[in-house]
Amino acid sequence: MTIEVEDTGIGLAADQLEHVFDSFYTTKKKGIGVGLAISRSIIEGHGGSAWVRPNKPHGACFGFSLPRLNDRDYGEDGHASKE
Repeated sequence: MTIEVEDTGIGLAADQLEHVFDSFYTTKKKGIGVGLAISRSIIEGHGGSAWVRPNKPHGACFGFSLPRLNDRDYGEDGHASKE
């Protein structure tokens, strides 16, 4: 499964693109810079990946993908297997 969200705002500078998922990196005056770092950690913990790229001609695109679980990965209770 892949999800991308695009905006048409001011975008991010090239040096910002490299760091947006770093812990405690923020572009906001009152930000603490943990939201995207935590999100990426959760996504990667489930075998997925997260990214950001410029949205031409302006703005940014954030996205993530997660692997699909096969039916065999579910138990009788309908929950994902922990194996």
